[in-house]
Amino acid sequence: MQYRTHDIPDAVLAALTSFETLPIPGTILQLDGTIAAVNAAGCGLLGRPADQLVGHKAWTFAPGLEYAWAELLRIARERGVYRGELAIATPTAARTIRYALAVHEAAGHAYAIGFGVDVTAIETGL
Repeated sequence: MQYRTHDIPDAVLAALTSFETLPIPGTILQLDGTIAAVNAAGCGLLGRPADQLVGHKAWTFAPGLEYAWAELLRIARERGVYRGELAIATPTAARTIRYALAVHEAAGHAYAIGFGVDVTAIETGL
């Protein structure tokens, strides 16, 4: 598998095989905002290999997210999903991402699972 994991129980790791093969960028985060796993499409979107992402806080790559994180999790739990947009910093450029975030319980642990789409080209007309 191309992703690294950070503090994910073995029972959850079994489900990650299908997560890795998804063509849409995906990230699994601990509730404190630490990136626990990222699939190959997510690495491509963020322009970094998994070992530069996993174990770091999400706001390292999306500045300002730390101020909204608790509220995003609260809304995702209440509504089942939170949809939003954020700017991320990649090694080559800033990108605008539209994403969906859900909180999921597995093996006695809760995780935030996010999927995103790069809309930078759409918004800038490129």
